[in-house]
Amino acid sequence: MPINPNRNETWNMNHAKIEEIFWKLYADTGEVPKIKELVKDTGLSPKTVYEHYYEMDVSEITEKYKVHLDRAMAALAKKCEDGDIYAIQLLAKLTGWVEKKKTELDIKQKTLKVEFTE
Repeated sequence: MPINPNRNETWNMNHAKIEEIFWKLYADTGEVPKIKELVKDTGLSPKTVYEHYYEMDVSEITEKYKVHLDRAMAALAKKCEDGDIYAIQLLAKLTGWVEKKKTELDIKQKTLKVEFTE
């Protein structure tokens, strides 16, 4: 993981530790590790792990893991269709929507309404 010059040394060290454990757990199990597992294995607080977990740069996925990308994106799309707010937020981040537009999400009885405003 490249060092982020906009972050302090502690942030960069924590991020590297979380990414290392993330990929180790993924390689061992074939499943994306949960935040709870990362907290246990890194010894960091849930808040720290959560913040880093959602800032991980998916473009850094190595060739070894790219073969799983189609399946992962299909599973993510399915979770979005089912109204999973965290899946929707992740998809918005991956596609760049959250960086370009402010999103307002409203979920009611498995009906999802997404409004985009400039």
